[in-house]
Amino acid sequence: MRKNLFNYLQENSEKIKKVINFGISGKLNKDLKLDAIYSIESVSFYDEVIMETSLKLENQTNAKRCVTSIIPVSNFDLAESLSKIADMVDMELFEIVKISNSFNIPVLSFKLISDDAHSPVSANEIINKSNQFSDMLYARFKNDFL
Repeated sequence: MRKNLFNYLQENSEKIKKVINFGISGKLNKDLKLDAIYSIESVSFYDEVIMETSLKLENQTNAKRCVTSIIPVSNFDLAESLSKIADMVDMELFEIVKISNSFNIPVLSFKLISDDAHSPVSANEIINKSNQFSDMLYARFKNDFL
């Protein structure tokens, strides 16, 4: 994904005014609701060794903080640790924002809460709900941007 996005933006950056990301994430903040969609104000990066500081997204009202992890967050202790810096966890937003920022292109992001990162969830559970998630995210896109 990283190489494809970089190459696309490199070839088309003059034509692109904004990158809009829609996706799913696991909740770290217990107050977030499953199947709800939240806008994102900042994203940090985590892997087992490093933690990068947060990148800001385009200003939005009542926006949440996200952390991108290259490893699935599926245990309580890791989720609790990450909940100190973010409201939710995904696996791609940090790279999208970092690459877009390198071309001075602002990013808006909306994340649907698919699961609770404090509890293990199987990939099949997420896959089985992927059509439902896609429909919900598209409805939000249609409502906000079309």
